Amino acid sequence: MNFRIRPSILVIALFSLVFVVGFFLLIEPQLTPIGENLERLDAYSHLNNPTPIPSPDTSTLTSETTKVQGLLPQENNLYDLSVEIEALSKTLPISLTALSLDPSVASAPATTSAQAGAAGGIALPASVEKSTINITATGSYTDLQTFCEGLTKLDRYIDIQDLSMTGTPTTTQSTVTLTAVTYNLPNANQ
Repeated sequence: MNFRIRPSILVIALFSLVFVVGFFLLIEPQLTPIGENLERLDAYSHLNNPTPIPSPDTSTLTSETTKVQGLLPQENNLYDLSVEIEALSKTLPISLTALSLDPSVASAPATTSAQAGAAGGIALPASVEKSTINITATGSYTDLQTFCEGLTKLDRYIDIQDLSMTGTPTTTQSTVTLTAVTYNLPNANQ
C-alpha cells in the first residue's frame, strides 16, 4: 500500500496548519484585551441611558424660602427681636444689664463681619439694611457662653461682630459685652 498525498492537498493542509498555529500564537492574544474592554463597556452601558431627574419637592422649597425670608425680614421688628433676646436670657441664670437695638442707617451700606475682613470689605446689596445690637450681661462663664451660642440660633440672622468676656470658667461671676448686627430686606416682595 502506497499512500501518496497529492501536492495540492499537502499545500492546503500545511497552509491550514500554519493558519491555525498563527491564529493561536498571534491573533488570539490580541483578542483577549478586546474582549475585556467589551466587558467593561457593557458594565458602563447604564451611563448611556440617563436616569430621569426627579421633580423638585415644592413643599420643601416653599418652607426653605419662608425660612430665608424670616432670617431677612422686610421690617426691622426690633421690638420682637428684643423680646426674643430677653426670653433667651430668662432661660439661663444670667442678668441682662444692657440691651440696645439701634435701627438701620440708610446711608451706610451693610457688610457682614466675614466681608469686612476681606480686602476692601465687600458690601451687601444696597437694599439690605442693618441694625446694631449692643448687649451686656452677667452670669457664670458657661451660662454666658450658652447665651451667646443661643443668639446665633435665633430665627433671625444675627452676626456677632465684637465680643469681650471678663472672667474665667472657674469664676462665679463673669461679664460679656457684645456688639452684633441683624439685617432686613425692606420691600422684598415688591
